[in-house]
Amino acid sequence: SHLVGMGAYGLDLGTFSPFLYAFREREMILDLFEDIVDIVDAGFLPKEQAAAYHRLLASHAIVPKDAAMFEDMPHNLEPAHALGMTTVLVHAPSHDHPVQHKIKSWSALPDHVHHLTDDLARFLTGVRLDGGAP
Repeated sequence: SHLVGMGAYGLDLGTFSPFLYAFREREMILDLFEDIVDIVDAGFLPKEQAAAYHRLLASHAIVPKDAAMFEDMPHNLEPAHALGMTTVLVHAPSHDHPVQHKIKSWSALPDHVHHLTDDLARFLTGVRLDGGAP
């Protein structure tokens, strides 16, 4: 779909939100999300700072153990994991970034990464709402 192609351009600019919105027409997955938060919503605090998560949790009355954080950079999942959120690393094997190349060499997931997927739509289709892994 052209929408997914346009959303993927956002990944090149360092933003993940437009990519998720691009699936609205193609995959109809947004109903599985309560909200999609970007750096503006986080008060321009980068995701590797715990304060960005505290702002998110407070503004949406989110209980960390009942929430999941989806991210394409593993270090950005560390604060979410520390707060008790389920973490999902969205690996983009075709994305030419040093971190994405490093992920390919992992023999096991780091402790702060609960799940790894390279296909977000397939991962979300398999999510079990009873807390089990897909």
